[in-house]
Amino acid sequence: MISKLITRSDDFGSSNASNQAIYQSLKEKNYIKNVSCMAVGPMMEAGAELLKTLPTHDFSIGMHGTLTSEWTYLKWFPMTETSKIPSLVTDQNTFPPEFGLLGQRIEPDEVVKEFNAQLDQLTKLGLPISYFDTHMMPELFYPELIPVLNEWANQKGLINHLDWYELRQNLGPHSFSSEKTGFTLWTEWINGLTEDYRLTLMHPMLPSREGLSFANSRSAIGRVGKYRANEYKLLMSGKLD
Repeated sequence: MISKLITRSDDFGSSNASNQAIYQSLKEKNYIKNVSCMAVGPMMEAGAELLKTLPTHDFSIGMHGTLTSEWTYLKWFPMTETSKIPSLVTDQNTFPPEFGLLGQRIEPDEVVKEFNAQLDQLTKLGLPISYFDTHMMPELFYPELIPVLNEWANQKGLINHLDWYELRQNLGPHSFSSEKTGFTLWTEWINGLTEDYRLTLMHPMLPSREGLSFANSRSAIGRVGKYRANEYKLLMSGKLD
């Protein structure tokens, strides 16, 4: 059995349904201890006001560094003027849906520029950012980013997510068809762990029509929202606390 487990909720700021689910899980239960915020999310400003109503000594707030916009009906726009980060954006001035799709290498200095802007946005919203991680893990596709982002994190005084787990490490079950299935998968996963520090993450979301927007060619309309609502139900059940 592991001695310590790092528990995280991702994509805070991506929708009101996500914000409310994470907020409620922080307010009423004890499982989630880290919240990763998407500065580029359309509901980040409103979400920041929710987080600031909670005692921050109970959890940590991080920056969910975002460079992709994976959903068909919901897009993430960079914080930086797009002319200054041409290797990171599509012709529609959004992030690409997946890494490598632009047919060119991304420029590390442009990533730093955009991450600076994202961190500045979260700071301006009054959030105490103590760590950073990456949305969809661009370091897997661009290993040259690892030393660059290590240096960036050190300069900003942020804990780097890669200090706590490996890029290809199994981060536990976080998409499941029912609350019961989720609990079974989570129990099996955690009972099989032997390392001192491990990370598991979820993307909880209230049951909402907002979930219909979280769809693309790989995920049918409604599926992601349903799975994330099941994560919320499991978190609020108290079975993981």
